[in-house]
Amino acid sequence: MTGLIVIGGGNYTGPGTRPANYDDILTEGDGSLFLIDVRNWNAGVPAHGARLPNIARIQAESLGVGTPDETAGVFVQVGDLPGGSYGLVERTARGGLHVAVRQSADVPALHGYNIELPDAIMAYMIENYDHDFYYSQWRDLTRAALTTSPDGAKSMLGVEAGSAGGFAMMSHSSGQERPTSSTRVGRTVQGAGINTSGLTRMAISGPYTPGSSAIPLTAQYATGLARSIAQFGTVQRQNNYSPLAAALQSWVFYRAYFEDLTVSGRSHAEVDAIDAAMFSAAIGVGGRLVGDTYTAPTAVD
Repeated sequence: MTGLIVIGGGNYTGPGTRPANYDDILTEGDGSLFLIDVRNWNAGVPAHGARLPNIARIQAESLGVGTPDETAGVFVQVGDLPGGSYGLVERTARGGLHVAVRQSADVPALHGYNIELPDAIMAYMIENYDHDFYYSQWRDLTRAALTTSPDGAKSMLGVEAGSAGGFAMMSHSSGQERPTSSTRVGRTVQGAGINTSGLTRMAISGPYTPGSSAIPLTAQYATGLARSIAQFGTVQRQNNYSPLAAALQSWVFYRAYFEDLTVSGRSHAEVDAIDAAMFSAAIGVGGRLVGDTYTAPTAVD
């Protein structure tokens, strides 16, 4: 399919007119903050430090967050998961990022990958910590996390500073999530579930959840520590906890979206309905994620 986009100056008003948006979930005005999707990545596994395009860069820039490059996601390699024979990293047939981690033996701490928020967006969230933020992630759990005792959180998204507090955490256990049940304004899990193999879309929204810190501090959300929208392997903050070293999940990352609901004026239900419809189309007949293939996680054991 081909098309033509004409960009011109001036304002467009009247019935049926709207600005061109790069994705159906994005706000027409302010509010959308961060959207990355593997469909916009270059081929192959990103290099350490690679910038991943923020599809919501126009909305983020309108909020004064930063330039398009300053709002891009960051791919971070931690240690050497494949080189240590602890796991593998690959792009799937449908472009997803698949990281398989061995469960046959412990994986030493600090071997894996993070997809991180950039400084500009992290700073915006810290400054506006009392706003309600919407977070969603699309993934395919290719091997479930194992139960451990004590049962620490095996995280797939972690913008949080442990007991100090946090903005969001998605893990294999709903009891470990942030925002917590006392602060969240919405939560949805669709598909196979949090720790059941298969395609899943998970969304949570709410304000910062305080712990020992009533407000978030910049130092608590340093790179490599507490700003990961997708994390794989024995990485900070939760997944390098020693009882998890031979119990971590393997999974495929496809997409993540953050929105400031306080600014956009949209409800969790409104945004979630759009996200759910897009996910259903992606995994339905003829959808872009249907029939994806990847290496079986058992290959790394």
